[in-house]
Amino acid sequence: MLSSRLSLPSRKLFVRELQCCRKASKDMPCQNTHLWSVTTLCKDVTFSIVWIQGTVIEISKTRDQHLMDDGTGIVRTIGCDMIPQGCPRLAKGKYMMVIGELMENGPHPVVKATKIQDLSGKHVHETSWPLEVVDQQCNS
Repeated sequence: MLSSRLSLPSRKLFVRELQCCRKASKDMPCQNTHLWSVTTLCKDVTFSIVWIQGTVIEISKTRDQHLMDDGTGIVRTIGCDMIPQGCPRLAKGKYMMVIGELMENGPHPVVKATKIQDLSGKHVHETSWPLEVVDQQCNS
């Protein structure tokens, strides 16, 4: 039996996929955990934890949330102020990676951050990201 969020199914996804996913009907062993389902390029997948990458386009005044654009859509990331000290600080225009739990789908999906990483200055991360997402969708 799954006992923590870290053992939940995770997926690398584009924001456009977060917009059209649907809640799955399975009960989750972790309280307040959402399980989602989406049809990707190659198959239907179920997930709770998402890995997304994109450019920060806006940061709230309280720095607890930001908007990120991955080229397919815009996602709102919440809980940014809960990331431990020493982790990268958000800045508009930075290319970031966010791992977290999808809280809301639809035209403006919301992800509650667990990890944020600054990938700016490492062009290979940005250029290989679409290939990584498609590879995971078709080969796992």
